[in-house]
Amino acid sequence: MYAIRMRKLLPAALLCMVCASLSAASRTASVSVDINTTYQHVSGFGGFSPSPTWSYWLGDADIDKMYGKGENQLGYNIMRLYIGNSEWSWNSAVANAKRAKKHGAFVFASPWSPPAEWKDNKSDSNGGHLLEEHYGDWANFLNRFIAKMKDNGVTIDAVSIQNEPDWATSYQSCVWTSAQFINFLKNYGSTINALIMCPDDVHFTHSYIDPILNDPDACREVDIVAGHFYGWNGSSYPLAEQKGKEVWMTEYLINERQEQQNQNINWKDDGFLFAKSINDAMLANMSAWVHYSLKRYYGCMGDGRFGTVDGEITKRGYIMSHFAKYVAGTTRIEHKINSSDGYYGSAYRSVTGDSIIFMIINPTRNDYDMTFRIPYESKSGLSVITAEEYNMKKKRLYYPDRTTSPVENVPPFSVCTFLFERTVAADITLSAEGEGIVQGGGSFPYGSTATVSAEPFEGYRFIGWKVDTMVVSVNPSYTFTVEKDISLTAVFSNDEVFGVAIAPLSKTTVSGSGIFSSGTTVTVNAVPQTGYRFVAWVTDKGDSIFSNPYVFQVEKSISFSPVVEINRYNITVADAEHGSIQGAGIYSHGDSALLTAHADWGYCLSHWIVNDSLITVTAGDSLLAVEVTEPLRIAALFTERHFDIELKADYGGSARIKGEVFGVRTNYLDTITVVAEVTRERYIFTGWFEENETTPISLEPEYTFVITGSRKLRAGFERQLIDITVICGENGSASVNNNKVIYNRTVILRIEPDLGFKLDRLLMNGEDVTADVNDNSFRMQVTEPITFNVTFTIDTGVGSLSVPVERKLYNLNGKEALVPEKGIFIEETIYPDGTRKVRKIIIQ
Repeated sequence: MYAIRMRKLLPAALLCMVCASLSAASRTASVSVDINTTYQHVSGFGGFSPSPTWSYWLGDADIDKMYGKGENQLGYNIMRLYIGNSEWSWNSAVANAKRAKKHGAFVFASPWSPPAEWKDNKSDSNGGHLLEEHYGDWANFLNRFIAKMKDNGVTIDAVSIQNEPDWATSYQSCVWTSAQFINFLKNYGSTINALIMCPDDVHFTHSYIDPILNDPDACREVDIVAGHFYGWNGSSYPLAEQKGKEVWMTEYLINERQEQQNQNINWKDDGFLFAKSINDAMLANMSAWVHYSLKRYYGCMGDGRFGTVDGEITKRGYIMSHFAKYVAGTTRIEHKINSSDGYYGSAYRSVTGDSIIFMIINPTRNDYDMTFRIPYESKSGLSVITAEEYNMKKKRLYYPDRTTSPVENVPPFSVCTFLFERTVAADITLSAEGEGIVQGGGSFPYGSTATVSAEPFEGYRFIGWKVDTMVVSVNPSYTFTVEKDISLTAVFSNDEVFGVAIAPLSKTTVSGSGIFSSGTTVTVNAVPQTGYRFVAWVTDKGDSIFSNPYVFQVEKSISFSPVVEINRYNITVADAEHGSIQGAGIYSHGDSALLTAHADWGYCLSHWIVNDSLITVTAGDSLLAVEVTEPLRIAALFTERHFDIELKADYGGSARIKGEVFGVRTNYLDTITVVAEVTRERYIFTGWFEENETTPISLEPEYTFVITGSRKLRAGFERQLIDITVICGENGSASVNNNKVIYNRTVILRIEPDLGFKLDRLLMNGEDVTADVNDNSFRMQVTEPITFNVTFTIDTGVGSLSVPVERKLYNLNGKEALVPEKGIFIEETIYPDGTRKVRKIIIQ
């Protein structure tokens, strides 16, 4: 679908004033991360490499440009190949795959259809199913492809069993049901000599994949859950994560400009549509994103069509390079960003954990100074920005002081990568208050252990170590883990004072430490974060104190360490009628619990009940993911699992379900075939349509599909039209009132000789019908396709005339009209022998 955007035009001066005010100052924005909340490992990014049988295939230089890791290369690391159903075609895939392997790419391949003779429709197109007796042949076929590529120096890392198995199309295709996949995987999956990607379906439909993953034997054979984004609903797939499977998006393209001649990608619209698609996949826990054709006007490299330059990287190619170069190999982490202003993004942790990467996408006209709140100190980093005027502009970032909140500019209409490097060492600075010596300061690696010591001068006592105003230890030798820069002050005193120290603890706010005179009443208090509870104070002598707050009188120096525990909650499940629930147990605060509903045969999940709140579920979804912050009691409601299939037919034909009279109630995931039949003479079938749609879903009279919900289908029929063809010779023209005529209707052929010529012969399907022409017009009732052949000859009825060489126009008063106007004119035609012919004409 297309959105037409209407804009009112502002006067030029006003427009300049508006633009100036919009760009006068940057807005502020912020994004933060939680490195302890992690999501998927990101395997990579890439695209489909067509073989040389496509007009837009790739040369070595193209592969190097996209898969190389150099400064001016894109860094892709996944390539998808086509497995032709004729083995002679396999060599064509070798060159591109071998070149990509040189750059370390992961190469997988997908078949569009088995050989026709192995399918029930005896065609490699229009869907059909692989016959079960050829399942073993198909496994051997895939292995022969893998072996062929290996013999040519290419290791195939993975194969899918079938490209888009849930869509019967007019080109090469094959339909698989979930049950057929389960059968194949259980019996032949272990024989495939590569990782298996499944199901590679067109809509990434969970209800289609669920049965495969819920079958233990079939699930064991699936290495990667794969699917395409045509109709994806934007959701993650918790069941795949629960089964320990990476989820890959293995095909998508956006080619909405294909019919607009000479139109390249519009940056402010199409560029961000593409960037959002990749980012949305990352937020849905996808581990890979694979474009359709790498080299295409709508792809990553231009093919010379619609305004693209052949072999030149497109804006979309650079956008995906942001992810390929800086996100591949990382782990996505939790981020919080205020996207109400229109910008959005995602965040990642590097493999070594010493860098945080932000992808920030700003499709707005606003300029932002964005604060990046990171969990460690940084003094350096990198920004890479693509905008309409430039591609992947790189800049090293340096900060004079260590910071956990670097600020960087996000330009309008830009795709940005920001990488912040962790400062590897922290500075421990020591000072003394009073008289004494301190030792142990310096630079220490993060995570290491440091020990500082304090020794008082004669007449002084060591009281404690302070950080700002908080006393953190009363031990002259203080050992701690280095997490950041820290300034420690050793307090020495010759007065009768004592130190009360409280050891720092994450997720807890403490108070009450300090330097106090003997006999002072002191209160120490610990306030855990939400989800945690206080357990006890443990003193430096090993005593446990369970009061909080704790009030005491100071008589000596003392150290307290707070002990807190995370809250744990019980999730209980109620007995269900017509099904059961898995996932009950004890969970810690903040855990994500995944509940699975198992419906009895003939039933499906309709609602969850969580602590008396009713939640409606999407058809086919059997999972409930909840963040646990309190005890939960969960119940499930199940309903009968059946759907209505309603059919209707246009005039001229009928529609029925195979084996039924007209309509039928079906069970979820059943396979059903609908049949369209012509019932009136001279009518033809035009396809199966969803109700109120004009694009056919199948052009075959017998259409087979898997039941996932109720459907209303229409069988299309129309009157048969007969083709009329006119072949006309020189010196005249001929045309019919309609080139396609309904059976038994009249066609009118109008013949117009040039001046000085007349009709010579009229042939209709080879038969001479010149005699039936009346006033240069011929009529015929059509019952079959007709081809008219029309020829002309010189009109000798005007004397010894030959081909005219000159024509002149005169107006009615006899003056020559060089520029005719509307009205009545005299036309004079002069022939080579001097003969002249004059006639009156009307010019409209």
